[in-house]
Amino acid sequence: MKMVKSLLLGSAAGLVAVAGAQAADLPVKAAPVEYVKVCSLYGVGYYYMPGTDICMKIGGYIRFQTTFGTSDPTRPAFLHNRASTVLGSAGYGYRTRGVLTVDTRQQTAYGTLRTYFLIGFQNTNGNASDLYATRAFIQWAGFTFGRATSFFDHFPTGGRNYFSGNFHNSSTGDGGWNVAAYTAQFGNGLSATISLEEPRTARGVSEVTAAAFPAGTLVNRSRYGGLRNYPDIVANLRVDQAWGSAMIGGALHDASASYYGGALNPANTPVGPGDRMGWALTAATQINLPMINPGSTFNAQFIYTRGAAQYASHTSAGGGFLAFDGDRVGYGLLTDAVFANPSAVAGAVSSGIELTTAWSLAASYEHVWRPGLKTSIYGSYLDVSFGGGGTALLCAAAFNTPVGAALPAGSGCSPNWSAWNIGSRTEWSPVRGLTLGVDVIYNRLETASFHNAAGTIPGGNVAWAGGTATHYGNRDSFAGMFRIQRNYHP
Repeated sequence: MKMVKSLLLGSAAGLVAVAGAQAADLPVKAAPVEYVKVCSLYGVGYYYMPGTDICMKIGGYIRFQTTFGTSDPTRPAFLHNRASTVLGSAGYGYRTRGVLTVDTRQQTAYGTLRTYFLIGFQNTNGNASDLYATRAFIQWAGFTFGRATSFFDHFPTGGRNYFSGNFHNSSTGDGGWNVAAYTAQFGNGLSATISLEEPRTARGVSEVTAAAFPAGTLVNRSRYGGLRNYPDIVANLRVDQAWGSAMIGGALHDASASYYGGALNPANTPVGPGDRMGWALTAATQINLPMINPGSTFNAQFIYTRGAAQYASHTSAGGGFLAFDGDRVGYGLLTDAVFANPSAVAGAVSSGIELTTAWSLAASYEHVWRPGLKTSIYGSYLDVSFGGGGTALLCAAAFNTPVGAALPAGSGCSPNWSAWNIGSRTEWSPVRGLTLGVDVIYNRLETASFHNAAGTIPGGNVAWAGGTATHYGNRDSFAGMFRIQRNYHP
């Protein structure tokens, strides 16, 4: 019996020893892993950054588009770069783009602290690829700092059409705009904003010269290569409610110029036409139309400017429009103001700054047929005029005559011009996040004109037309675009 008892006790001791040894070999229990958690405070797609109370969303898209009737992927005709020769309704083009966005939000005692960043890759017509960043801003306690969109804007051009380069309104669009703004919320959807913004300079204040018309190769002599006395001052009052939104706004713009050049200023003496202030006013609205079909909307914006032309047509910032084929040319100069350099116009005297007047009207209606299928109809109109003073300076320079003198017999001169367009876009989303779209547009340019008795450009300007005389005429064009886009943000 004692022997059996000894065996049992020995066996138990051995098992305990083995178990203890095995337990000693086991690893120490790890600390709990902190998994990424969904943040539902700001909508779909946000996650808490581990270890913080910051919510973040990663988004973006991949896009391919091809155009017909133009080689430019956003401007179907009348390119605003005077040096370009790819004009009119001809050719085709393509563009590939990839975009990544990072949106972060965090609750603070002063409201939501938000940052937003966008970086992209783009290749157009097989040229060198571009890397760019068009959004980088901070929003907190009513303030907005960084590259966002102008507070003069109301609805984005690209939200209704693909040919944003020919749509005449104030939208700063994909490119964004540098702002430093404060927005006050008054409740019930009513808000007001005051913003100091990057100047919108439609080729600045141009110096009238006698060389190479039309537009006289108006030299941009903006103060020190575009530097300004002060930023643009923008303000708006808007209301956002279930029926839609409405806004009135205004802007003050530095339309000053630098110094006269040439013979008047041989020693770079600081003599010039002085300083002027330009301004712009706008009224805009978006009306939701669920009674027609849920999601359908109507948008409109009216803009009137003096000495701040780029507010009327932001996409025409390069100086205006130019379109020609063969011996026919149509064009329009877009500039904040003009002034005369007496060294360039025979018998002229120095002038002050003559502000340009420009106004535009843009509207669109988008009809949602059913979820995933919608069609928009859109159009815009731009009118530019130079007044009596600006017209006198431009026409004197065109014919190299003293201001106020009679033009050569049979000649005519009118720098005023207008442009308009109408188009339609249809988008289809067969699966969530994938959109296929087709956009077609018609453009019309009612040209300015400087012509001599034969109807040609003063001085021949034969380089524009392959050695032949060039005649003025209104220009028009059709263009179309196909786009496919995969949005990979929720």
